[in-house]
Amino acid sequence: MAQSRNLISGRGKTVMLTLLALMAALAAGCGGNGQGTQTRTVIVGPPEEQGDANSSQPAISADGRFVAFTSESTNLGRSATLGRNVFIKDVESGATTLVSASEAGTEGNGDSEQPAISADGRFVAFASDASDLVAADGNDTCLNAVGANINCRDVFLKDTQTGGVKLVSADGAGNQAEGTSRQPAISADGRFIAFVSDAPNLAPGDGNGETDVFLKDMSSGALQQVSANPEGSAGNGRSALPAISADGRYVAFSSLAEDLVENDANGKTDVFIRDTQTGALALVSTDAAGAQGNRASGFDALAISADGRFVVFESEADNLVEGDANGKRDVFLKDTQTGAVTLVSTDAAGAQGEDDSFMSVAVSRDGRTVFFSSNANNLAPGDVASKSDIFRKDVSAGTVDILSTDSAGAFGDGSSECLAATPDGALVAFSSSAANLAPGDANGKDDIFLKDLRTGETVIVSTSSRPEETG
Repeated sequence: MAQSRNLISGRGKTVMLTLLALMAALAAGCGGNGQGTQTRTVIVGPPEEQGDANSSQPAISADGRFVAFTSESTNLGRSATLGRNVFIKDVESGATTLVSASEAGTEGNGDSEQPAISADGRFVAFASDASDLVAADGNDTCLNAVGANINCRDVFLKDTQTGGVKLVSADGAGNQAEGTSRQPAISADGRFIAFVSDAPNLAPGDGNGETDVFLKDMSSGALQQVSANPEGSAGNGRSALPAISADGRYVAFSSLAEDLVENDANGKTDVFIRDTQTGALALVSTDAAGAQGNRASGFDALAISADGRFVVFESEADNLVEGDANGKRDVFLKDTQTGAVTLVSTDAAGAQGEDDSFMSVAVSRDGRTVFFSSNANNLAPGDVASKSDIFRKDVSAGTVDILSTDSAGAFGDGSSECLAATPDGALVAFSSSAANLAPGDANGKDDIFLKDLRTGETVIVSTSSRPEETG
């Protein structure tokens, strides 16, 4: 039987550990980046110091202990003063550590963002403009807004235990990408990293001039082009937004290319899934009978279950399910084994959202639970404000809950958008501009919050390190 370690810290002075036995069903709950049998309930007292600027893009470890995020704050770490950086919060110890730093701990000399975290929280992949995170970073061939050469954005992998940093965006021989690379997604063990790049030198014959999706094996160094057509060449349109299964075998992504599969004739962005072991590629954004979506899908958000069976994506298409008549962007769940398609962004009675649902999505291991953000205010009772919220949908039961609330269940007074959830769905991290979700939120900025869905507790995690416990 799985166990959950419950750590409650009151005002930084008292720590109490309690071991709670969980039912087996709880361990098989909501999914995220990798698998896990434990979830720590971590409630931290009032923060010592909130970030002094906006924080966003949360990523969470399988047990919920570690939350990586992007922040423009200059007060979260002694060595982070230049602006946009990636941090990792140990919510058990209270420590906040700069991730976007060299092995020596020096802050990168360029912006860093888009963190992705391994299941155990040890490895964090991220994108960065910095040229000093690793030695011999020499791809300064990209152009800025005025046409001057600048260092190209790369994808890096940080080992938070050793401090080591590795370049991800390189070909199989180690040659650095000669273009911009971004949007990393990481397997549960940190071995495989999917990312997007417009570099023409990562795969032979890549002359499409568009962004492509690649998969890097950090153990062997091998690089595979995921968004390739049946001939093995780069697709004839841009590809982006990779999402990876826990074992790294399946990669879902969106693409405007029309030559990845036969009969792609809608001229729109579609969602695909690649089996990187067999090479099989399938179109995901279809109805249950296989008819292609009639509008763009996966333009902003998509996610894949840990086993690769279920894919969640947002879409403007109105022909994926019967009765889609709201004219808005909706969230759908595709079972790639049966072909079944479920409209997720509805209320408990099945009424569609009256506004767009699109910014961020996640799905559980079994495909039963979907997390998403939405601007709609008719999905849950009492939601009357015109702002985005974080929702949880039980696809089997049809129930819908708002998660962007304070510990007493009061709705946030600002917009909540990006989200990440632990595999069992017990903890959800999200970004929000709301000032009423947790006590002491007085910075007037977007913050990262952590919500325990079993107890309802909501706390801020985009804070500086907490002093050692005393007394």
